[in-house]
Amino acid sequence: MKKSIFLIAIAFLLTLVVIQMAYNHYQLESEMQEQLHQIQIDFDTTKPVESNRLRITFIMGDDQKSDNPYYAKALAYYQNHQDDKTDLVINSCSTLKQVRDFLEIHRPDNGLPWGKINIVVHSNEWLGLSCSVEKGGHRADKETLLLAIENETLKPLSDEIIDGETIIKMESCALGKDQEMLEILMYAFGGFDDSELPCVRASEHFVTFNSRIENGQIKYERKLTKPWYAFHRNQEKPKAGKLTQLFSERYPEESINWSAALEKQYVSSSEAYSQQFVVPIVWDVVYPTKSSRPSLATHQDQMNWLNEQEDLLYKIEDIGIDQDLFQWKVEKVIHYYDDGTWEPAVKATGLCNVVCVLKQIS
Repeated sequence: MKKSIFLIAIAFLLTLVVIQMAYNHYQLESEMQEQLHQIQIDFDTTKPVESNRLRITFIMGDDQKSDNPYYAKALAYYQNHQDDKTDLVINSCSTLKQVRDFLEIHRPDNGLPWGKINIVVHSNEWLGLSCSVEKGGHRADKETLLLAIENETLKPLSDEIIDGETIIKMESCALGKDQEMLEILMYAFGGFDDSELPCVRASEHFVTFNSRIENGQIKYERKLTKPWYAFHRNQEKPKAGKLTQLFSERYPEESINWSAALEKQYVSSSEAYSQQFVVPIVWDVVYPTKSSRPSLATHQDQMNWLNEQEDLLYKIEDIGIDQDLFQWKVEKVIHYYDDGTWEPAVKATGLCNVVCVLKQIS
């Protein structure tokens, strides 16, 4: 790939983003977003893997909760499933850069580009992937990915490693709802040669892996579950009746028994059940001196400061959850660095609790 083509394409993507030097927070410009969506890209979800090509799976983390062993079950699935097991299953990579570097170093021994690359990582439709681009970085979302392309933290792989016949499958919950994120991942791994871009896929639904005994044999399964959401401030959980009302008002066309679903946790059948998780937003603004920071003595002072942060408000709008549904903490902090220097700052942390009802659809 020619350097000039790569740099021109980088410049095009970077016009999507206004980078504010407040600990790497960014704002996507809506006009440029529309231009990106106008690019004609083939996301053929039925495209088969060429039979003579090798397949690889990356398990991007360890399970933090015993009641949600997502990574362990995905590992078993891709090691054992009759049709979907891959030639290699790697669980030593935890960042996208490590995945990229592994693929560059460990090329298929048959001399062909990879046929399929599965990347198993938690995600949600508001904040992107749970992993980071590189160690110590923020979680991988559209903005951090674009910055990684610009500074060449993520260099595109050569056509000898991935090409137009390669499929990259993101096993990440609801990531498929963000088409722009898939496009940026495609450019990050494949570069900007339109004829050799990989096909990047992700489901719009939640992904689960399971196993069961059938006729004395272990059967491994990958299932999709459809999500419905209700939101409330963190640590201000509504009573069960109020939650049921929130779901009924939000999804009047659905025939789900919301009350029954909210009482169930995980079920292996087709019944609806519920889960909860928190969507966090963290925003830092650095000031030249301690005394230059504004007064935050009262709750109103804190909210006034929050509402003055235009780029933060743009970010909240892009996430799509109402600002008032976050529980906010705004405080003065000091950032200390390894070289012994420090900077005064104001830090805002917003937490929104998401109640999710799920029902298996496949």
